[in-house]
Amino acid sequence: MEQPLADINIEGRNSVIISETDLHGTILSANDPFCAISGYSREELIGQSHNIIRHPSMPKELFRQLWITIKGGETFRAVIKTEQKMEVIIGLMLPSCPFSNEVK
Repeated sequence: MEQPLADINIEGRNSVIISETDLHGTILSANDPFCAISGYSREELIGQSHNIIRHPSMPKELFRQLWITIKGGETFRAVIKTEQKMEVIIGLMLPSCPFSNEVK
């Protein structure tokens, strides 16, 4: 049975930026801090490509490496420049971690 991201116990959930995507990068859920940082409402984010917040100056190769890393079960760390809905640019140091619903 799949466990929704909201049910996963992560200490400090409301002090970290969390979004959940499918394997194609479509946003499935986002916590309040993610919505606040992005400038989008949860309803505007759900179903959109995660690229909605990618700043155009960020190389696509970086995100290719991110997906290779997290699909391999590893944590990806980088400083990523994002763009808010209102075109405010934010630089974030963030780890991207894989979560899986598969039981091993």
